[in-house]
Amino acid sequence: MSLLAELTQIAEQGYAVDHEEFAAGVSGFAVIVNTYLGQYALAAVVPSFRTKDQQRLVTALQACKAQIERKLA
Repeated sequence: MSLLAELTQIAEQGYAVDHEEFAAGVSGFAVIVNTYLGQYALAAVVPSFRTKDQQRLVTALQACKAQIERKLA
């Protein structure tokens, strides 16, 4: 997949996932937090064996994102 296609997919789904692309045994999940100060990344890095329930991790990040954006609005 090209970089542009991957960035488009991330923008459409609202989060990014890295399964052992940087380091063996490590996965990362991230969302963009939009604030009046600009955009920031909120990420979680976990051992890959704990990513069987990927949606649970993404949902938790999205909930944190929503709380931060509400408090900074």
